[in-house]
Amino acid sequence: MRRMLVKELCFKFVEKDCGFKIGSEVVSFTLLDVCVGLGLRVCGQKVDIEKETSDGNLRSFFGSNRVNITMLNDELLKHVNDSVVVDFCKLYILLGLCEFFLPNTKGTVHNGLFSVVDNNLGDLCKYNWGGVVYQYLVRSLCEGAASVQKVSAPSDVYIVGCTYLLQVNSI
Repeated sequence: MRRMLVKELCFKFVEKDCGFKIGSEVVSFTLLDVCVGLGLRVCGQKVDIEKETSDGNLRSFFGSNRVNITMLNDELLKHVNDSVVVDFCKLYILLGLCEFFLPNTKGTVHNGLFSVVDNNLGDLCKYNWGGVVYQYLVRSLCEGAASVQKVSAPSDVYIVGCTYLLQVNSI
């Protein structure tokens, strides 16, 4: 059932209008929806989640390996009773960003998040989190829409990002 809903959402997504065709109207999906729906700020410094990062305290926990959610969870558990509370907090924030706001089908951690989270925790509020969450989800919707529009459309369509924003309000 859920797979069919995602496929239908992708089918109804109109990239040029950045919205969903419902009947004869296009209901827009905007950055403001992210701000209202998640309470994330939509101004501030841009976050480049694709930026390659090989240094920093958080990155050093994992070596040069591609980091996934399981590895992040394991590392977080190692720091539960650690005296360095800041490391635990940074790992926890990184996990939340990767699992709730910027999840993907492979369960990998976006490299660019390491340097952002590794900086002063107080600086996290200066970033445009709403913008990166919105762009990531819209890019995935565009790819999904292009996929279902093909003549040989796949039977399954996957989208990544904070799909919570796509919930249908039945009120």
